[in-house]
Amino acid sequence: MKTNFYTYCILKYKHSPYLDESINIGVLIYFENTRRFLFKYSKTLNRVKSIYYNVPEKTIKEYLRQIDKHLNTYQNTSDTIFPLNDLNLKSFLSRNILPNDSTV
Repeated sequence: MKTNFYTYCILKYKHSPYLDESINIGVLIYFENTRRFLFKYSKTLNRVKSIYYNVPEKTIKEYLRQIDKHLNTYQNTSDTIFPLNDLNLKSFLSRNILPNDSTV
């Protein structure tokens, strides 16, 4: 979704590829006018752990830390990716931050 000020993307945890269930565990906000990212995510994963008993907690937390780290490298850069918007934010994220793979 895009407003006049920012574009955002919700990060969801999907425990199983066969279930159509997901839990929001983070939000990524891109502020177009300042070209800054804000990534807020669950540090404890308590909601996920209370629903699923076999959550790969360390792996998920490391993914979240790596996403945050990669986003910080794009802060205040004059790269050709900018300005990002609703149309190209998803492709930017899948190409540079969290590529699609066969894991859940």
